[in-house]
Amino acid sequence: MSRASGGRGGGHIDWHFDHSLYHVRHFTVLICRINQGGAGGASACTLLWRDLQGGKHEEPLGPGDLVAFEGARIRHKATPLRARDLRVMLSMTFATGPRIAPGAGAHPPRERHRLLRHSGPMGLTQD
Repeated sequence: MSRASGGRGGGHIDWHFDHSLYHVRHFTVLICRINQGGAGGASACTLLWRDLQGGKHEEPLGPGDLVAFEGARIRHKATPLRARDLRVMLSMTFATGPRIAPGAGAHPPRERHRLLRHSGPMGLTQD
């Protein structure tokens, strides 16, 4: 679980891939648990990701939202925290098999990437 507190603002993890020791396809699943803005209301928590052509995409995240994607193949980051923001994200890795090998997380890019998003109590949408 990841807990981020804004303090003076600006804190975030920059562009990255989620590498793993699994020697099979694996997926990153993010669940937004808390998303509070320092001035009240929600923070501006948005998952940013890039496609192979360098195009940037945005996926806003609110409490209870779930996003699943191939983190080793999709470059991504979250928007920086603003002053006094509070975010709690649950981050998990799901593998398609049990094989583990050192350095196996670096997969070549693929032609097509997809995000799977769940918002609210029902309904998955695929982008």
